[in-house]
Amino acid sequence: MDANKILEDVETTHERASPYIRESAEVFHDNEGELFTRAEATQLVTDELDISTDVARDVIAQLVGDTVDPIVQIANKGEKYIGVIEFHEFDGAYGYINYDDQFGKGKRVICQQCVNEATVDSEVTHATANDPMGSFADGASWDELLEGVHQHYEKAHDVMPENIKTGATLSSGTTIGGNTSFHAGNEQSIDADKVDGYDIQKNGTDGTGIINIKTQ
Repeated sequence: MDANKILEDVETTHERASPYIRESAEVFHDNEGELFTRAEATQLVTDELDISTDVARDVIAQLVGDTVDPIVQIANKGEKYIGVIEFHEFDGAYGYINYDDQFGKGKRVICQQCVNEATVDSEVTHATANDPMGSFADGASWDELLEGVHQHYEKAHDVMPENIKTGATLSSGTTIGGNTSFHAGNEQSIDADKVDGYDIQKNGTDGTGIINIKTQ
């Protein structure tokens, strides 16, 4: 199929799903601790938001697998399960149990101010216990991860937000999954600073990215 046609289809899908992402995220938040099969999740969003099944599928596809939203997808015995495993609110940050297909479950803490300012989730700083690029052990505590994010605040932000809202509140009004896309503007910008005993790996010169923390 023609590449431009595929891109047009993707953009159309994104546009029709975007208005419902925030509300859909709240649906799964309200059912924290419960996982739904893909079919059940689609039906849940369809019923709660009174939208078509096709749109509900598109919304779910954008919610799962990104960094900023706590909605995870787990495969088990040929079935895919979707939902929020565990969620926490902290000062200027929020945390959730993330699930990686290869590395399993692990705690993740997200910088709320990054979410408030970012356009896509790859611009958001987070500390993740089971991130293969990071230095936290799988058993790292919420406090350890939160401390890393707070260290990041000193480098990247002048304020700490008062209200906690998860990733569908990105400044673009949407949530966009995927890894960092390297381009001419950032491909040479990865470096590391030392902040009070922490090594912080940044995906950008403004201090955003994945926190790669090594305690001393």
